Amino acid sequence: MHQLNFEIKGKPDKVILIHAPCRSGTSALLNAFAMDDIQSVYQPIKVALHRMLSGDSDPVIITIRTPTIVIKETLGPYVPEEVSFDPISVLLSRGIDPSILHVIALFRRPEECLLSWKSFFRANDIDYSLFGVSYEAVYDDCVRAQKRGVHIVPLRYEQLAEPGAFHDLISKLEIPFNPAMLKWSLSKKYRPGRFSFQDIPQPKLYTHSLPSAEESNEFAVRIPVPGSEYVPDSIIANAARLESARAIYATVVEDLSADRIVEQVDFRPLGLPR
Repeated sequence: MHQLNFEIKGKPDKVILIHAPCRSGTSALLNAFAMDDIQSVYQPIKVALHRMLSGDSDPVIITIRTPTIVIKETLGPYVPEEVSFDPISVLLSRGIDPSILHVIALFRRPEECLLSWKSFFRANDIDYSLFGVSYEAVYDDCVRAQKRGVHIVPLRYEQLAEPGAFHDLISKLEIPFNPAMLKWSLSKKYRPGRFSFQDIPQPKLYTHSLPSAEESNEFAVRIPVPGSEYVPDSIIANAARLESARAIYATVVEDLSADRIVEQVDFRPLGLPR
């Protein structure tokens, strides 16, 4: 998607991209990096996409302010273009060298993620047919990037609840651990109250109010009680490729591990521009 009006100014030493289907826990993870005073940017490429789709020619420009920059990008849930753009390819096309790009391929348990789509987004506007495709697209993007020399760090969201898991993630990214990453407060708009979190205005068509969040003083992963992730049949019927999402979730860490590059698989069925 070279037609996106997106630009990076400056030369970072390291770029960390959190790449996931939307509602996978990416905002919480981005907040954790921001609390270490690392420049952390909320979906700049997706905003550029939304601006393009809205006929807005204003550019999205990211000016590098810290040696390491963290960017969150999620796929879905409203229109097909939101699962057809590949943020990894966009970053590479803007001059980011594969050797400094680390991608956290983050996947949440599909049933929980699907329920979160239902509860969080504008119900009448969600395209549930994009749900399974969003899992397939993230996986496919990472397989292709791995072949280009990009560092892929696959992660199931629920793994972060395991003791030492966050420290292990930081180690794989080769950045120092700071206890502040696990201790922070949320504002009522679900944003940290300080440091380096950077949000970019969306076109009005794509904005949605964020729910109020209770004050919290630590990074926590909520694991549902078994059986609580029941998804109504009416939603499942519209969630195309739910089974493929389950399959990807079950094997992604093994498939995308650093010592095993899988054969390229192009799940993407929509035929939209990359």
